[in-house]
Amino acid sequence: MTSREKLNAALNHEGASKLAFDLGATKATGISASKLYRLRKLFGRDEPVKVYDTFQMLGLIDEQDAEMFGIDVMGVWNNYTCFGYRNNNWKPWKIPVDGTPALIGSESSLTYSTDGASTCTQKAILMQHQAVICQLVVSISILLFVRGSMTKITWMPLKIGKSSLISCV
Repeated sequence: MTSREKLNAALNHEGASKLAFDLGATKATGISASKLYRLRKLFGRDEPVKVYDTFQMLGLIDEQDAEMFGIDVMGVWNNYTCFGYRNNNWKPWKIPVDGTPALIGSESSLTYSTDGASTCTQKAILMQHQAVICQLVVSISILLFVRGSMTKITWMPLKIGKSSLISCV
């Protein structure tokens, strides 16, 4: 069965010879960036992990990971974090808890106090709510697309708040 067929079977509550495997397609099924780094090393891939969710310290699963681990479901992400910066122009970083080499969006202004707690600007709460709303819309749209209720997915700007502009389905 193809990945799409396995996912459709699961969504339609049908029996399948194999289950669709999801690792990181949603924040609920995400993997710790540190754990993803170690898992990649076991498979011979020793390179920094992109941390796309600095609130939960989740690592970004890419095409190479999907192929390596046999993942059937890939996520569609808004490139803004809950801390208000965009995940692009990745810069080197280390995960504060264990020093795992990672990459983080260059616009990040996250700092760490002596006890390791992350801090950010007040804008973070608004941006987190925006990210949750957008992810919900994306998830519903993809579900409708997979089930055949929608024939195409179109990206459009979504403005929430005074000047925050994010991309959303």
